[in-house]
Amino acid sequence: SASWTPQVITVSSVTGDGLDRAYEAIQRHHRFLEASGERAARRAVQAEAALWSDIGDALLETVKRRPDVAKAIPQIESQVRMGTLAPAAGARRLLDLMLSGSAGNL
Repeated sequence: SASWTPQVITVSSVTGDGLDRAYEAIQRHHRFLEASGERAARRAVQAEAALWSDIGDALLETVKRRPDVAKAIPQIESQVRMGTLAPAAGARRLLDLMLSGSAGNL
């Protein structure tokens, strides 16, 4: 948080000295994030990112399961690895196959 200044606290794992101060500092930070609304805002951004990640994962699996697309994947991946096809162009070809339902024009 740009509006929070973290504290430096000395803690000993051997003796346990400072653990109570460290715990209190963590609790203060948590209360600050709650009161300022920053925690809720961060959670909202995380939830939105998870939404799009899940959509991306589902779409990728759907694309890979299509027989016409699955058949074209090895050739397109090979061309991308060899540098004869740009990754964006390969992605476009696979998406075009998915959307058109046709395996032609590879």
